Amino acid sequence: MKRHSRVRSRPTPPSYSATAVWEPRGNLCVIGGSAALVFLCPLIAGSVLWASAGFIASGFLLLAAWWLLRRHASAFSVSPVPALTALLLFACIQSLSLIRSIDRDLTLKALLLTLAAAAAIFLCSANEPRQPARVAWHIVAPPAALVCALVWESVTGIQEYLLNFRADPSNRIFATFFNPDIAAGFLAMTIPVALAFLWLDLPLVPSFVTSLAAFLGVIALALTASKGGWLALAAGIIVMSIVRSIRPGVRSVSAARRFWMTAGLSALAGIACSRMLFVRIAESGTSQANSAQFRRLVWESALRMIAHRPLDGFGAGAFSQAYPRFAIAGPTQMAHNAYLQAGAESGVLGLILLLAAAAAAILPALARQPRVNGDSPSGSENTPWRASVVGSALVPGLAGGLAASAIHSLLDFDWNMPGLWLQFWAMAGMLAAALSASSGRKMSWDVPRSVRLAAGVIAFIAGIAAGVVAVAAGYSEAARPALGQGQPPPPADEIDPDRGLSLASTALSLNPLDGSLWMLHAAGLRLTARGAMDAESARQHLEQAAGDLERAAQLMPFSAAPLYPLGEVRREQGDLQGASTAFREAIKRDAHALGAGISLADMALLLHHPDEARTALEHVASIEGTPFDRVRGIPEAFDTHYPVAWAGLAALDSQAARWIPAAKEANHALDDLDRYAVLAQQFGKGGGVFQAYQPDSLQQMLGVYTKTTAILEEALRKTNQPEPIPTIEDREAAFRSVMEKLGVGSDATPDPSGSGRVD
Repeated sequence: MKRHSRVRSRPTPPSYSATAVWEPRGNLCVIGGSAALVFLCPLIAGSVLWASAGFIASGFLLLAAWWLLRRHASAFSVSPVPALTALLLFACIQSLSLIRSIDRDLTLKALLLTLAAAAAIFLCSANEPRQPARVAWHIVAPPAALVCALVWESVTGIQEYLLNFRADPSNRIFATFFNPDIAAGFLAMTIPVALAFLWLDLPLVPSFVTSLAAFLGVIALALTASKGGWLALAAGIIVMSIVRSIRPGVRSVSAARRFWMTAGLSALAGIACSRMLFVRIAESGTSQANSAQFRRLVWESALRMIAHRPLDGFGAGAFSQAYPRFAIAGPTQMAHNAYLQAGAESGVLGLILLLAAAAAAILPALARQPRVNGDSPSGSENTPWRASVVGSALVPGLAGGLAASAIHSLLDFDWNMPGLWLQFWAMAGMLAAALSASSGRKMSWDVPRSVRLAAGVIAFIAGIAAGVVAVAAGYSEAARPALGQGQPPPPADEIDPDRGLSLASTALSLNPLDGSLWMLHAAGLRLTARGAMDAESARQHLEQAAGDLERAAQLMPFSAAPLYPLGEVRREQGDLQGASTAFREAIKRDAHALGAGISLADMALLLHHPDEARTALEHVASIEGTPFDRVRGIPEAFDTHYPVAWAGLAALDSQAARWIPAAKEANHALDDLDRYAVLAQQFGKGGGVFQAYQPDSLQQMLGVYTKTTAILEEALRKTNQPEPIPTIEDREAAFRSVMEKLGVGSDATPDPSGSGRVD
């Protein structure tokens, strides 16, 4: 009885960290899992596709849930991380935006990504072993994973450049990202971390690896030809230098020599490989002026969105759905400014909390820290891997990387990419851990069991939800080629409507809130209806497709995307009035829905309403020359709706014997088509860089040219204008020659309706 009493009265050991009571195996699993997820973030989540990003988000959430729930009865404490608190408050604002969100599926996905980011901070900041003064692997592993990802991305990008060098030495590299500027944002964020490792007096092999990582990263950054990337890296280096100067740390002459040698050689290599960047700067009066103007107009549109809904925004992640109503410049999915996009999506309060979270992640590194006793480099315990030494070395690099990403997000949409969003907040957790280790302080908050259980359950549910959404996205991505969708479109032998419809049905069953999945399912039903053996089966499939598209239109109340195919389905059903209604609603939702305007004109002509057809065509033609047409993210992208609209107007005037306006409109259409031919020659042979230069579009434009030249010939005869008819014939022959070089035949037949559509 006495022995039992002594056991019960034994004092409880102090909790130094969140894992002070853990077994080594569980701790190493968390360290390894966190590092692996950090490594994979840019590799498989460098695009907007949830098929890959969802798995990374799910991994962070489930790993955090496993950690929180594994020892539910044990004492538990965590180090205070202000960035984590601010980010969780930002997640609360995002969840409140669900009430008035214009696309709840996108808002839920954005909320899951924010919760995954909070899990990344938690995993990378609270992961401390039993003796943090002697063991530094909890601090080293995630930043080392960043350096490995930097090497992978750099090698991938350089290899991409070398493979394309003979075809076009001016090609910018993408690496695993879908945009060279986003690739530059990743490189600028990670290069300072690689440089920071050089401040450690490491053995030869790890020193060489980190030096090589920084060297290759700067070369890859140069090959992206991103001006914003260089600006962000410069800002990161400045912040890193400031933090290094105000914070104490071990000073090694050999380490400093390696650092400055690597930095100097990397800078020289970057300058040597920056020919494309210098060309872009020299061309600042042409295409680069377009790029700057495009960003400025998109930012102005985002400010209009914030002013329209300042309190709650349009819903987290829903920028792409709301933008068309406020668009000034050409179409875009992102605001090219992560802060303005956050304000448009989550309101002013959400923007303030996001800024507070980013500031709370970076600013602690700028606080001057006095040297703690025992941090001197003498003694057997002060090896290069000691936690305080490693923390002091990595703090400047992590702070510089975070600052670089924060600066680059002012110019682009880095944080709207799942891979970079999660990596940024994982780095914020790494910085918090490094700061704690470098200071030697053991501040911690005890976490009650109820709070831990609630957080673990929320993380588990969110992780499962992210995984389910990712699986649904994976099925949808597999279904698209089978349904003939893609850029460029897949070969005909890969199209399998039955398989595509089955995959789309599975995706829809997993995520019925996603309007794009309803649209994909409807596309499968339309293909199935075209191949149906009997008319009744085709009718049923078309009716079901119409129901799916109506459901998509309800889930996406600001988007015109579901309404255009809905109008096409109604037309296939023979319901011309229903088709016209769908096209009108599409234009009402998005005044720049040019395809809907052309189709509405077709329906009006079939219903014998020429005045409505003229109004629709004039609406499309009036957008040409506006900033929406002239200022685009990709200046080379050509919109074929404009020549079709001008050709349709010329046809209407020729039918009404208004020959002078008919001649002007036909000439306008032909001028557009001549410009189209120049761009088609440039991009048509490159595997179909843009949809406008695919074979179907080339064939359609050839038919429009044939029809319009005939109208112009007749108009010139009727008005006795001096331009000779052979000149027009030569012009058409030159256009046909371009089409023949691109492999397009001359069997296009104009649509007799007069709108310019080609059968």
